[in-house]
Amino acid sequence: MTPPSPPLVDNVSTESRKKPVWPWVVGCLVTSFVFLFVVGIVGLLAAIAIPSFVKARNASSQNSCINNMRQIDGAKEQWAMADDVNTGASCVTSKVNLYLRGAVTPTCHAGGAYLYHEIGEEPECTFHGPMSGTSASGY
Repeated sequence: MTPPSPPLVDNVSTESRKKPVWPWVVGCLVTSFVFLFVVGIVGLLAAIAIPSFVKARNASSQNSCINNMRQIDGAKEQWAMADDVNTGASCVTSKVNLYLRGAVTPTCHAGGAYLYHEIGEEPECTFHGPMSGTSASGY
């Protein structure tokens, strides 16, 4: 005689109780697509914002340079009046710098150097050009 087999619970075999694999795979795919969608949106926003930041930085650098040239021009005028120097005379940079803050030539943030020129002429930046040739908006 053979021993009796154990009774099945709920009359369902263990083979049919296994969970299918496909819901797990579908869940991972959905999560992956959501992640790619979010990364794409962030990339799109960065592509829109970064050129604006670069443009604002360039405009700020140019405005700073224009302000420095105005300071140099004012210092030239003050030096010319104090030392009774006529229009068209060459500048003595060390004497003009005494009328600037710190008694030194300001630095251009873009890496240019300032040319003082003669009395009556506008100063010039080697990077941005003359004071009158640059617009304050940077465009």
